[in-house]
Amino acid sequence: MDILNTKYTLNMILGFLLDKSFILKAICAYGLYKIIRILIHDPLKGIPGPWWSKFSFTPYRFTLLRGYAESYSFELHKKYGPVVRVGPNHISLDKGKDMKKILASYKYPKTDIYKSIGFGIPTIFSTIDTDLSKSRRHYFGPAFLQSGLDTVEDLILQAGAVSLINKIGTEIDSGNGKYQANYFKLLQNTTLDIIGILAFGKSFNAVSKGGHPIIEWVKNSMFETALKQGMPLFRIFPFLIGKKYQDSRKLMEFSIESARNRLDQIKNKKRDTNSVDLLQTIVDAKNPDGSDLTEEQMAAEEVVILIAGMDTTSVTLTWLLHLYTLYPDVYSKVENEILENFPEKSNLITYKQVKEKLKYFVATIHETMRLTPAVNGILPRFSSSDGIQLSTHYIPKDVRMLLFLEGAGYDKDIWDHPNKFIPERFLGDKIHMSREIIPLSYGVRVCPGKKNYHFNLPKDSQYGPHILDPERDNEPKLLKSAAFLTRTPIDSDSDCRIIFTRRNN
Repeated sequence: MDILNTKYTLNMILGFLLDKSFILKAICAYGLYKIIRILIHDPLKGIPGPWWSKFSFTPYRFTLLRGYAESYSFELHKKYGPVVRVGPNHISLDKGKDMKKILASYKYPKTDIYKSIGFGIPTIFSTIDTDLSKSRRHYFGPAFLQSGLDTVEDLILQAGAVSLINKIGTEIDSGNGKYQANYFKLLQNTTLDIIGILAFGKSFNAVSKGGHPIIEWVKNSMFETALKQGMPLFRIFPFLIGKKYQDSRKLMEFSIESARNRLDQIKNKKRDTNSVDLLQTIVDAKNPDGSDLTEEQMAAEEVVILIAGMDTTSVTLTWLLHLYTLYPDVYSKVENEILENFPEKSNLITYKQVKEKLKYFVATIHETMRLTPAVNGILPRFSSSDGIQLSTHYIPKDVRMLLFLEGAGYDKDIWDHPNKFIPERFLGDKIHMSREIIPLSYGVRVCPGKKNYHFNLPKDSQYGPHILDPERDNEPKLLKSAAFLTRTPIDSDSDCRIIFTRRNN
């Protein structure tokens, strides 16, 4: 009898819980509870933002997933100011001064969203562990200093500039004096070959072959990361992402294989110990406890360097070239500066020579990184257990702060006429202004800097000096882009066409 009563009671409770009216009431009750809780206890009550931000981060999350955080964040900050609430416990900020304060200290840690980067394996970029971060920087830091880069400059020039110059020349000769190229893909291939030499122990020959499958793997891996950041479900069931997940695994396996090859070379004494590249730096690194990196850890670091080196650099150079086409007077000054300082066409221009002689050219790179930074969207950080005082607001503890990088480049407290492309803002007594940029890449080193070729836009190009954008104070319209870690053209086949010809002189 007791068993029957228990069964009857359970069936009654189950039927009650599954009743549609009960479910609706429960949802309404939970919603009412959330509203009352927010009204009574809301630590971000004084932060301006859209009405929905008090209840949900979902609307902003969707803009991230679509790759449009940049344009949407601009709208929000234009309407609400330098600090904007975008979720119950999320704020967006666009002041460079505030970002520098946050990024300069371990006190404001990365959020757990970084765990979705690098196949879930902590790397120099994604780790939220302070000890691991310091350890990785100890081992990898010297390789990125100027002294470290100088030792591999010849490799960089041969894999990058020389290969690109030869490619353009060959295509011009076979194309009756003209070569129409997708300059985004051309620059992507160039930087991939350089990173291949430095971080994978071999060139991918992407320039000569017109591409490499790893480019698609990187693209889909970055998109997979964005999906995992925006939709936690994909972190638990990544296979639901489909081909993008499969390509991400291919990238990981490829990277593991390159690490194994280097370890075999060392074991069989086939490696030149006097030659140190980024891959060797990874192999030689240690974990904080003194143990060697596993193959998976090495591969994850390789992928981070690949994304940071290939995509950010090629994207920076793509925007640089695009801006040259929109501002022909600027491009003319760059041409004249190069030809005046380096009239001999047969000589390559080194990084040291660029810094010493091509001041205006370097200024155009700084201005490109300010106006259209390669790394876009947001960098998330916690406000720490103590909170933080920003320029205009105090942010309480444990709030997720989203650093809107591009917004810092348009801060009117720092930059006059921020929508204009003005390289002169980094010249003369203003050269120190480059320190106000918050970039994650620098594109001088791989720029070909060659004098043999000239370029112009196809006649049917949708962009040019006279196609103006009222949203940019009637400055030339920028090509359409989306940001999934890096800000890339949406349709490079159409928007990034350019025609190369040989110089008559």
